[in-house]
This record gives sequence, structure tokens and C-alpha cells, in this order.
Amino acid sequence: MAKPARSLNGETMAAAPPPRGALGRPDGWGATAVYGSAHLGKSLFWYGGEILFAYFLTDVAGFPPAAMAFIVAAGFLVSAAVDLIVGAGLPRLLASAGRAGRLQLAGAAACAVTLLTFLATPFVPEPARLAFALVTGVALRVAYAFYDVPQNALMALATESDSARSRVAFVRIAASGLATLLVAAGVGPILAVRATDQENGLILTFGAAAAAFGLASAMA
Repeated sequence: MAKPARSLNGETMAAAPPPRGALGRPDGWGATAVYGSAHLGKSLFWYGGEILFAYFLTDVAGFPPAAMAFIVAAGFLVSAAVDLIVGAGLPRLLASAGRAGRLQLAGAAACAVTLLTFLATPFVPEPARLAFALVTGVALRVAYAFYDVPQNALMALATESDSARSRVAFVRIAASGLATLLVAAGVGPILAVRATDQENGLILTFGAAAAAFGLASAMA
């Protein structure tokens, strides 16, 4: 129990209760589930990039493996650098749960736009296609940092105890696993339409669905 505080004149005052976080509370699973859905939306971007982008760039956009590797590697390297910049350079924006929540919403919106732009690569004339894919792929990774870092910060900013953070971590792990399964489930339909040249339309559809879910869950 917190000890009572004393004023300058020696009178006893009631100590202010610590601020209560909304996430991970035993009586607040609704808020934690909403956060888990937002993590699921964000994870669709990440695992989609890990599982599908290499296939998309080679088999759909028509790049040779070396060009595909260059685009993917450049995106990951920029993402790592931007993660550090966002985490260390924006303390004011990450100083409260409300600010972090608004920043991850802005990141979700930027990810939605850059993902759909990147997935339009096959429609770009071939002379400009490589540069377009590189620029939009890197832009997607930059946007993802503004989505990922503030959402991760909510684990500390919107929880009140170690046990609450443990519950949130459990929900995040479950959401990540579900995102992996959803992305993997999309591989079969994409391969099934390969012979009909409808791959890009289906990938764009999946991308639009992921973007819409990510944006809605981040807003929630």
C-alpha cells in the first residue's frame, strides 16, 4: 500500500493512486482484444512482406532474383535504421499511450497507401519498373516503422503492471501466429490462378483487405 504523503506544513495528505493502464487488466479483456486485433493487422503487413514479396517481385512483377533480393534487402536495411530513429528521435510523440496510439494509426494509413502502390508495380512500364518497386518498397518499410514502434510502445505506456504486460504479450503472440496462418493460407489461391494471369489482381485484393483491416483495427 502506498504511504500517505505529507505537505510542507506537516499535514497528512492521501497519496494519489497510480494511473491505471487499459491493457492487460483482468477485468479489461475487451481493450486488450482490440489491441490484439491491431497487432494482427500490423503483422499481416510484416508476414506478407516476408512470405509473399519475393514471389510477387519475381513471378508477378518479372524481376530477376538478383533484383528481387536487392529490393527486399534495401527495404529491410532502411526499416532497421528507421526503427532506431523513430524509437530514439520521437520521445515526445511516444510519451503517452494516446500519442503512441495516434502515431500508429498514422503509420497504418501510410502503410496502406504504400502497400497498394507497391503492389501496382506490374502495371508500371518496364523501363521504370525497377526504380518504382525500389522506391515504393522502401517507402513501405519506412511507413511500417511508424506503425510498428508506437504500437510496441503501448505495451509499456498502456499497462500498469508486469502481469498486465504478460497478458498483452500473450495476446500479441497469438495474433502474430494467426497472421502467419492467414498469409500462408493466401499462398494456395495465388498459386491456383497462376496459369490464368490473375495473380496480380488477387494479390492486390489480398493487399487491400489487409490494408483495410489494419487501418480499422489501428483506428479502434
